[in-house]
Amino acid sequence: MRCSYHPNNEAAGTCVTCGRLICNECMNQYEGRILCNYCIKVLKLTAQIKETRKKYGGYCIGLLMIMFVSIIVAVVQEGESRATAILVLVLAVGVPIIAALFSITFALRSRRIQKELQLRIDKLRSQQSSVR
Repeated sequence: MRCSYHPNNEAAGTCVTCGRLICNECMNQYEGRILCNYCIKVLKLTAQIKETRKKYGGYCIGLLMIMFVSIIVAVVQEGESRATAILVLVLAVGVPIIAALFSITFALRSRRIQKELQLRIDKLRSQQSSVR
């Protein structure tokens, strides 16, 4: 039996993800499993997508926490001087607006990165299809 990627090489095993026969040149260990180069690239790109979602989701949660704290400060300082009340009002209104802008910016950037990674995965798939 021959390698799916190198027809001149004898197959030494099978990729546990895609099930293709692979030679020693193609065989790699990734997280304790034997995988072909293509499957490792797809797994790494998928991990990047998940990390991007997690990273930008954390920013949004942080900004929402700042907004929540500013509202609490506004409630606590309700009886303070007029200047303090105006400052608190600015924080209570400004922080949510800034949070919304950051959230939109990060969401757009996250989508762009995800699209780029998906294009890379699609390119790898088309290369793998042409090897068959």
